[in-house]
Amino acid sequence: MRRRLTYYLLIPVVVLLLGMGFFGFNLGTRDLLIQWHQNAILWTQRSAHAVDMRLQAAKQWMLLFHATAEHPQYEILQDWIIAQAEAEQGVERVRLESVERGEAPEPDAAHTPRGPHLMYMDRQGHGGPSGMARIMPFRRAGAAQITLPRYDDLIKNQTVSLESDLLDADGGKTGSFEITVRFDYLLGALAESEWWRNYQAFLVDQTGTILAGNQSATRRRLGDNGSALELATLQALQQGHYGTLLGKGHPPNQVSAFYRLMEAPWSLVILAPGDVVLAPIVRFRRAYITGALGFIVIVVLLIRRVTGTSVKQIKAISEAAQQVAAGQFEVSLAIRGRDEVAQLGRSFNTMVRQLQERIVLKEALDLAMEVQQSLLPRTAPLASGLDLAGRSIYCDQTGGDYYDFLPFAELGPGRLAIAVGDVVGHGIAAALLMASARAFLRGRVMQPGRLGEIITDVNRLLCLDMADTGNFMTLFLLLVDTAQQELV
Repeated sequence: MRRRLTYYLLIPVVVLLLGMGFFGFNLGTRDLLIQWHQNAILWTQRSAHAVDMRLQAAKQWMLLFHATAEHPQYEILQDWIIAQAEAEQGVERVRLESVERGEAPEPDAAHTPRGPHLMYMDRQGHGGPSGMARIMPFRRAGAAQITLPRYDDLIKNQTVSLESDLLDADGGKTGSFEITVRFDYLLGALAESEWWRNYQAFLVDQTGTILAGNQSATRRRLGDNGSALELATLQALQQGHYGTLLGKGHPPNQVSAFYRLMEAPWSLVILAPGDVVLAPIVRFRRAYITGALGFIVIVVLLIRRVTGTSVKQIKAISEAAQQVAAGQFEVSLAIRGRDEVAQLGRSFNTMVRQLQERIVLKEALDLAMEVQQSLLPRTAPLASGLDLAGRSIYCDQTGGDYYDFLPFAELGPGRLAIAVGDVVGHGIAAALLMASARAFLRGRVMQPGRLGEIITDVNRLLCLDMADTGNFMTLFLLLVDTAQQELV
């Protein structure tokens, strides 16, 4: 039974608990990964937004400059916008170039050549030709373009430029407007981020070229070290604006997150160790597995204890049943509890007591049957000219069927009395009534009297004992005279 309980109870319970634990673990891990994905996107979004805001500040002045097209007071407005743009934090130079078309005269020392005219101002006070007081009006402007970071010899630092062409009504170029911003000023928004200080991070363009990074300066392109995760991240950022990727392993050896800037065709990329970034997931996994295994062990031990107790009790009942089968009715089980097994034990004790009583009763019935059978004639007497035989077969151990041969000398020489009777009912009561009737009949036959008198006296004696019980019997008495060959 213990083996069957193991096969059909313990093993299915363990499998069920493991399945539920695996499902719960996957569900919890998925939720934590979703949370990490959202957090990673939020980190990169905040940093990208900070860079976008610094670029947008310069870009707003360029858009205001575009809005002066064909304005009657364009010169005053453009001068004011240029001055405000120069004062913007991070702006190193504002460059306005006007292209005048026509025949150019021979250059001499007294004239400024016709053609492209340049006017700019930087934070160090460097400026272009100052003889240009005004520029030609323009009808519309091209979209602002941002350049890649480049080293500026004038300010001895890397810069990026916002450039826009100024066009006439025919779409011809009449000039250009450029705002140059220090690249390290843009990166300052990233340097303030915790992830930029703690993890490997890059600012890359759409081709994967690394524009800036916080690690080795020798890196030129994302994925140039053969990292499968970096190559996958490059492919993902070319197809989407943001996302996260996981490396190989459980937990992954490395994870990445990227987010594309709104104001420039660049993307922020973070590469971090998986065991560090996903530490909450790792801790959850260890705690969950440990807790789940502990829970399973406890449940299995409890089930084993309960089933072991039940098996022990059932085994005790089985051993007691074997003792009862051997005739030892003194067996009594110690019952504890109120469960089904305890109820089985109580029923067993009751059964043993009743079985013992029934066996005692059966022994009494067997004895009664033996006594009753001894009251019936064993053999028929020999009678001249007659063949006598008699037999009584009871459906129970005892009954009320009765026959008898009475070859008493008191009846006279050669005379034999034959009695046949039947008591109503079966069992002990009928047997007792039959024994009483036999005793009354035999005792009366030995006394003088005719058959009618004998039967009457026997009936009177029986009625005195059974008048209030309602029991009765039929009785036939025959007297055979073998000498005279007649029935009396």
